[in-house]
Amino acid sequence: MKKNLLLAGLIFLLSCLAYIPLAAIGVQESDGAEMAYQALSSGVLHPPGFPLYSLISIYLVKLFPNNPYQTLAVFSAICQALAGSFLFLTAKIFLKSSWVSIAIASCWLFFPATYRSATDCEVFALNNLLIMISCFCALKILHQQSKLILFLGIFTGFSWSNHQMSIFFAPLIFVAVYSTKSWSQAFKFIFGLTLGLSPHLYLISKIYLPDPNLFFPLANFSDLIKYLTRAYYGTFNLTHVSESEDISYLWHLLKLITFYAPLALISSLVLIIRFKKYKLVALGILLSVAGNLWFASKLIYPNEVLVHGELLMRFYPGILLSLLLSLPILVKELASRRSEYWILFILIMIPVGWNFPTKVSAADARHDRLAELEIKMILEELPAKAIFISNLDRQTMGIPYYQEVLKTNKAIEVVIQGSIGNPKYKRLLSERIFGERDPQFYDFPSFLELALKREKKVFILSGEIPEKFAILPFKHTWQIATAETTIEIPELTTNLLDNCSKLPVKYLNISNNRHNSQIIVQGAFLSGWRWLAQHPMQFPQKKLAKTIIRLYEEKKYSEVQELCQKLLN
Repeated sequence: MKKNLLLAGLIFLLSCLAYIPLAAIGVQESDGAEMAYQALSSGVLHPPGFPLYSLISIYLVKLFPNNPYQTLAVFSAICQALAGSFLFLTAKIFLKSSWVSIAIASCWLFFPATYRSATDCEVFALNNLLIMISCFCALKILHQQSKLILFLGIFTGFSWSNHQMSIFFAPLIFVAVYSTKSWSQAFKFIFGLTLGLSPHLYLISKIYLPDPNLFFPLANFSDLIKYLTRAYYGTFNLTHVSESEDISYLWHLLKLITFYAPLALISSLVLIIRFKKYKLVALGILLSVAGNLWFASKLIYPNEVLVHGELLMRFYPGILLSLLLSLPILVKELASRRSEYWILFILIMIPVGWNFPTKVSAADARHDRLAELEIKMILEELPAKAIFISNLDRQTMGIPYYQEVLKTNKAIEVVIQGSIGNPKYKRLLSERIFGERDPQFYDFPSFLELALKREKKVFILSGEIPEKFAILPFKHTWQIATAETTIEIPELTTNLLDNCSKLPVKYLNISNNRHNSQIIVQGAFLSGWRWLAQHPMQFPQKKLAKTIIRLYEEKKYSEVQELCQKLLN
């Protein structure tokens, strides 16, 4: 056992060496900005609230306050590395071979989705750790009759207090409790589970101590239940509503596993074939695999794999864990001699090393500062008390996060376009922006109409605008105005030149394997120039716009900066 713990510690240290140097130091795509802002403001995260992560992150940023986002990104790296160590210990329950157990842990630790999600500020790395500890305890009880039932209850409760995905491992947990066939052991589990669920008291406290930043306020226990069950979205609904063709990303996950962890795909078959031998172990693991794959099938997004696949990768490591639980049993059934163990070790490790430089560049969040740059540019150019319409997670909470970190006093109000139809959110906006308890708008067009009527300045970066409004390039952002509003082309050109001249070239040269960041460079940073180039009227600035677009697409960022500075001078 001592040797196993030493090897688990070595796996943890080596994984940290691979993860931490790539950990983000600024806001990335997705929910990281919200996690960091919530930690700073002691607030509540979006439904279901993730109370355990909320509490841990609040104290972490108090202990390490210099860069809250980096603090939480490093925490993710540590949690992911620890999860890999527990996967190794879990494999050792069934296997004598330490080398094959190390290979199984490496297979997960350096799976592209695992590597990538380890370097950002997110709730998933902690979730993977808690799931893995729970599974380790459950399999230890099932296979070796270990008395870890109290710890199983505590860590199951912790995982359920952290993310709803962990519920798909419940079959394995309950089978382990059942296997004890003891009421006293069952009560120990329930006691531990109650302790593990105690972080929910933090959410209950917000009924009596309201969080002003909550998108859906918690006024009573009915609101709390809706919050915990994600009633506003659907409990397990991760479907992205769009007009384009939507697909299930289960195939994307299976494709990645086929390339980087092929044995994991077939390992569950051994439990089906040898069900009578493994009985409760097989039942628990197979039901957990079925639940996780069902969840993966619910990841329905537009058929833009490079964009959405990158974002959905954060869910993949937890699903892969369910498949890898049976891999040690497959190895045990196939190998009896040392040579056979070494063959399986090599078969598992070859995909681990496959495309490794690509995996590293895709996971490198430290040198990806584009989302941070984008948000800081928005904050710099928007006037005080402006309204910013957000369609992206990084902007929704990235703006208030950097307002807090940079101590800006512009009081920019961020409005989530997709939530305007929600009655509670509508009332919240009415009070914040217009000072009225009863909303005088009912949808997005009527909100814009009221805001412009009240002489509010409204801006957006992406998304569609109703036809009766004009959308005019400002600098990096676009200003929403009435349809009859015109724009001065020379003034716009000066704004765009000023904007381009200030873009740090070192931030723009980002890896091609970080596709959402490439969209910021090739899309958002060029949107004003594209508007000029495609404008139906003819004017001299069109040629300049086309030149700058071409240079950007060729990634000649230094030439763009020199050209813009020359024209401004």
